[in-house]
Amino acid sequence: MDEAASKLRDGLRGSAVDVAQTTDQRLWLSVPVEEMFPPGRSALKPPATGWLDQVAAALRGLPRAETQVVGQPDAKGGGGSALALDRAASVRDWMVARGVPARRVAVSGTATRAGSTGASQRVEILIGERAAPR
Repeated sequence: MDEAASKLRDGLRGSAVDVAQTTDQRLWLSVPVEEMFPPGRSALKPPATGWLDQVAAALRGLPRAETQVVGQPDAKGGGGSALALDRAASVRDWMVARGVPARRVAVSGTATRAGSTGASQRVEILIGERAAPR
């Protein structure tokens, strides 16, 4: 997982994507919603597809990786949880089309956080590896 984290950090340098590693060694990618989607839409913007291609490539190299994509609506809550879920599904569908097995990518959506009106909403991707079979 460390090697994948390093490759993603290098490959995504200069993009709007934040790449971090959690204390339990999962990768956590976070990007502002407005960098990925037009307002009120779940279709990916072209710049987002370029970095998602890099994420998909990393996932293909991690056969035990499981991924959780959490979508959010627009900053002012436009579209609510339905739009958030559609956005997460768009991210999953893009990665599946690039060879990531669908069974390894779970999606969820969240509504605007309380008190966050006007704050930047983010799409988050968590990548972790399940234990090797014994």
